[in-house]
Amino acid sequence: MRSAPLVLRSETARDGAAPPWLPLLQDLTRTLPDWAVWKNVDRALAGMGDVDSVAPPTEWPTIARAFARWAREHDLGPVVACTHIPVGIELIAVPAPRTAFIELGAKARRIYRGSTVYTASAFLPLMEMDPRGFRRLRPGAEGLFKLLLGGVHRDGTPDPRALTEKRAPALIAEDPEGARRASALLGVAGPAAFAAATAAARGEWDRPAMLVVQAWALARAPLDPMTLARKIDYQIRVKSRCPILRVLFREHRQVPADRDAWLAEVRRTHDAIDADHGG
Repeated sequence: MRSAPLVLRSETARDGAAPPWLPLLQDLTRTLPDWAVWKNVDRALAGMGDVDSVAPPTEWPTIARAFARWAREHDLGPVVACTHIPVGIELIAVPAPRTAFIELGAKARRIYRGSTVYTASAFLPLMEMDPRGFRRLRPGAEGLFKLLLGGVHRDGTPDPRALTEKRAPALIAEDPEGARRASALLGVAGPAAFAAATAAARGEWDRPAMLVVQAWALARAPLDPMTLARKIDYQIRVKSRCPILRVLFREHRQVPADRDAWLAEVRRTHDAIDADHGG
């Protein structure tokens, strides 16, 4: 079957000064052997987004303290932690001069179509050191999971805008071996995932392979009913009620005009982070 061509559009950079991320990323790399950036780091360093990382839950308090110390040292405003996203923690700092909050996320695993597709520990063999002094997921693995988790619609068709912004095809083309190793985490759906990734790297699209991967994930969802239930509750109820998640997903991290009122709501529903004690 001939693959459909994949048409990508160029990305437009957002305005905004970049937070001084490097010292924090280097500190977390030195302190936590199981922690790594898994996506978005170059965009974050350029001032265009957040930092997404992987780490087991046992390391989240250490990450929170390090983030709070870093925010204090660089005068980045109050820091709070949000644990409303299933199997993850979101740490935000809210500097007064900025209109957007600063965000570092850490997830223990990722849920896709109701089932777990990776865990932080599974990523250990796929990590490498960045020349800038922090640990990160190798490019092909990053590209494959960006492709699956954010570049495809539920009907198996591509989302060209998301693929452009996430650079998934380019990352896979840069490191096909990393994509191949990452696809092995998907068990029997691994060959289909790698076929889909290879097609995307060529500028094409393999919809049947994508549908196989999605069917595999959906079939596994009932095996972990608690995670599935929490994910459904998150989508239906939690996501719209959490003041941090509302701003994150609806306003692209842009703090509301009434900053003080929004911060008061955040503090009522979230824990402030102390740089020395973690809470």
